[in-house]
Amino acid sequence: MPVSEASAAARLTPVIDRPRARPYNAGMPSRCAALERHAAAGARVAVGGLSLFHRVAGPEAGVPVVLVHGLPHSSFLYRGMIPALAALRPVRAPDLPGFGLSDKPAEPARYSLPAIEVTLGRYLDALGSPQVHLVCHDISGPPGAAWAAKHQDRVASLTLLNTTLTLRGFRLPGLVAAGIALPWALQSALLGDEDCARLVWAYARLHAHARPEGFDGEDGEAFRRLFLRADGRRSATWLVKSYWGAPAYLAGARAALASFSRPMLVLWGARDPFCTPRAARRLAALVPGSRLELIGEASHFLPEDAPDEVVRRLALFWKRG
Repeated sequence: MPVSEASAAARLTPVIDRPRARPYNAGMPSRCAALERHAAAGARVAVGGLSLFHRVAGPEAGVPVVLVHGLPHSSFLYRGMIPALAALRPVRAPDLPGFGLSDKPAEPARYSLPAIEVTLGRYLDALGSPQVHLVCHDISGPPGAAWAAKHQDRVASLTLLNTTLTLRGFRLPGLVAAGIALPWALQSALLGDEDCARLVWAYARLHAHARPEGFDGEDGEAFRRLFLRADGRRSATWLVKSYWGAPAYLAGARAALASFSRPMLVLWGARDPFCTPRAARRLAALVPGSRLELIGEASHFLPEDAPDEVVRRLALFWKRG
């Protein structure tokens, strides 16, 4: 159920505490208003032995839209879309385990694609809604699509944003390739946490945003703090290392989608250099009757590049469906 800003802020105070040693915000203002607003707009939910953070907005009644983020982001990705979506229906946006303000499991196996699918399903069960409009971006796309295909009665609609279920049309980002190839100990020795956070932010700003200025200022600082919180860099590394098993999992997800009969939208930032429009066309072809729409002014992180346009197209898709 939605919670007030005051009560959410009181409950979330511990999760935005600053590190006691080598604070990332050295030389920065002591507070990050964008992060505090984000934390105050959410709540916590118990899922599979973990405490997950999720953004909570909109009315109590209605089929909720569930917004699932990708790598290396968190529910903070959807900050520009949530207010407009909340005027239409209930909104929930979880932080996956290891990211944002959610718990960070200590076991690398908890970051595999099958494990994400299981956790996502448990989270959706915890919401208690008979159906959801599921929206998945980037790395959450394959687990979200696989879960939706196996639980079609629970799915009012499925929307996939700049993700891939095929290797054709997908170009592995250089930072992700380095994270896969280099041992964790070597990564840590070569680059400190704070420098790594700045590098990830700069790489995403340069390569994955059509409007990089929207990723600056307090929003950029909030992203960097969320990336580092509670050893979040390690979580991101374990997730990218799970890509070794991705081809087999993607094949299973494609096979499951072959019988998907619910409304499906493939909504794409056309300027994405990684998940290219070719990948979008191949993804849409997996499900007869699915819709493919490109947003020309957006890149990989289209919820940040074109939040109003994404909301407009989602609303039209739900209305048609």
